[in-house]
Amino acid sequence: MNLTAAQRARGFITNMRPGSALSPINVPTRRRKIGQSGLEKEFWAKWKLLKGPALVEQHRFHPTRRWRFDFAHLASKVAIEIQGGIWSHGAHVRGAQYQRDRAKIVMAQELGWIVYELTDRQITGEWIERIVGMIQARVIGQ
Repeated sequence: MNLTAAQRARGFITNMRPGSALSPINVPTRRRKIGQSGLEKEFWAKWKLLKGPALVEQHRFHPTRRWRFDFAHLASKVAIEIQGGIWSHGAHVRGAQYQRDRAKIVMAQELGWIVYELTDRQITGEWIERIVGMIQARVIGQ
């Protein structure tokens, strides 16, 4: 099956033989389920323990792109992105994905968002208190 670069980028199946029962043309592969990673669960547990304000999970912030924030406080436009895999050479630290992530963050900033990108070592009470402080400052300042 000959796919264009755009089709490959969108996740179309490439490992099936043409004509087989399981080779429909342009059938996208299963995308990652939207759910919490281990680090996101850890963040969420600490956030609740420290009584942080209500957050929306997997908030789609852009009007035309499918970009989502891991967590977002809508009234203050403060978002939290949990960056996993930085020690295991995960997708977020590889060239192409890193560039896509940077484009996402720049666009979010242009739309008025403050985005906290936390690594595993930043999922701490200190960082959560900083984020809560920013949320409170932005809500009061409105």
